Amino acid sequence: MPKTKISEYSSTAADNTDIDGINLAEGMLPSDVNNALRTLMKQLKDFETGAGGDSVTVGGNLVVVGTTNTIPGFAKLATAQTFTASQRGTVTTDNDLSLDMSVTNNFKATPTGAATLTFTNITAGQSGFILLVNSGGYTISAHANTKVQTGALTTISAAGTYLLGYWADGTNVYVSHSGAMA
Repeated sequence: MPKTKISEYSSTAADNTDIDGINLAEGMLPSDVNNALRTLMKQLKDFETGAGGDSVTVGGNLVVVGTTNTIPGFAKLATAQTFTASQRGTVTTDNDLSLDMSVTNNFKATPTGAATLTFTNITAGQSGFILLVNSGGYTISAHANTKVQTGALTTISAAGTYLLGYWADGTNVYVSHSGAMA
């Protein structure tokens, strides 16, 4: 079978006796040397551009220098995109309301006593939700960099389940809240 692309090459040098049907055996025609090199250069270019249809297997650390234009199946940074499947993150349970923004965007909290709504590792532009299940009606306060609507702390300190939405500007985190949910 002629070796028409890089993935068909053998890791045993002696088994590579042709390239796309061009004879590479000992005593090959002098004209086949030029043809083989030109074919190899084409196959390398096809590999680089993806035209050869070969996959890349990385057996160690993958290092990319420069920029990548497209990697099929991966989102690209700094590019507007349309996703054709749902995108979701994990929900992290944090009952003391000290929420580490480097862990996730979405949290669930069921306090067991009075708690202060605090955000750490604040990242500009990050947003998400907190499901607050305050079944005990514990007092909820806010850290100085947590900005809430007037009356919000009174509302969410009453027994009930609340959905809090938040958005961060890099210094402060702005929180809105729902009423108690049934």
